[in-house]
Amino acid sequence: MTEIKKLKEDLPRKEVMLFAEGMERKLKKNDYKGGWKDCSYDFLYNKLQEEIKELQTAWDNCSNRMLYEAVDVANILMMMSGVWKKI
Repeated sequence: MTEIKKLKEDLPRKEVMLFAEGMERKLKKNDYKGGWKDCSYDFLYNKLQEEIKELQTAWDNCSNRMLYEAVDVANILMMMSGVWKKI
């Protein structure tokens, strides 16, 4: 195996990177809110339920907002995983 091929295999897939970039853009857009590290697990769980409803609505309406809502769901799950580690 060549070094270049090995290097490419170590990198995340293009689709993963594009989704992660969307997550980071959304997080940066909301930096003014002060972050999530002090949020309770229950707060984030309730927020997740709201975001899932928004994703379902976007899906039902075949809205171009589906990707944005999926990013919101993923960000909340990421936040919850960080809070869960503290519990």
